[in-house]
Amino acid sequence: IITLARWLNLSVVAEGVETHVQLERLQELGCDYVQGYFFSKPLPRQEFEQLMTDSLICDPVSMVSADDGFSRFILIIDDDLEYRAAVRDSFKESFGVLEADNSRDALEIVRERGSAISAILLNVELPDGDGTNFLDALHQDPKHWRIPVVAIIPADNICRNLELHVRTDDFLCKQHPLEDLHIRVARLLSMKASRERERELQDEANRDFMTGLYNRRGLFAAMDALRQSDMPAALYIFDVDN
Repeated sequence: IITLARWLNLSVVAEGVETHVQLERLQELGCDYVQGYFFSKPLPRQEFEQLMTDSLICDPVSMVSADDGFSRFILIIDDDLEYRAAVRDSFKESFGVLEADNSRDALEIVRERGSAISAILLNVELPDGDGTNFLDALHQDPKHWRIPVVAIIPADNICRNLELHVRTDDFLCKQHPLEDLHIRVARLLSMKASRERERELQDEANRDFMTGLYNRRGLFAAMDALRQSDMPAALYIFDVDN
């Protein structure tokens, strides 16, 4: 439903949210607004207004109220003001554009808006290796692994940061026509939606319907996916039907 809404440039409100797990899942899927008992039971108007005033449930991350009416954002990380302005103007009809000129500010934006960021445009030639710093930090948080990253490469030396290009989802020369950037972003979002659906189907096949725990197929899949960097690891097996 969320993917369909994105194709139609519509926002999505999820109702009946009662647990933090549900909220986190909706954030990962990029849902725009949520409501439910997790935040509050129905209230008289005066109590609701007081609750909003006290900011007890107004979390700018979990309840994304998009700037200028946007629910989807492109984050551009570049110290070139002119290029950022060109990208902002190019995407203004379909995305909100968030901007940063260093990895520290960019990571703060990702922490605040991660679920609403559709793609990241990263200048791999940021000063002091900031491009590398940003990717390292981004890939340390599983919540942000799935945000597509496009490497923007200066035309004078395309191979200088080849290692960074490999770690991103796509790359583009900085002197590109902006129409090319739109095509790349649209393609990445389509691929992301397909991968999300594939993961959902795999998850359904690998988990017990009643408990949500891994079934035997899921156990073997998880073991096959283990890497040395995941160690040490522990395995718990429960006999739920005696």
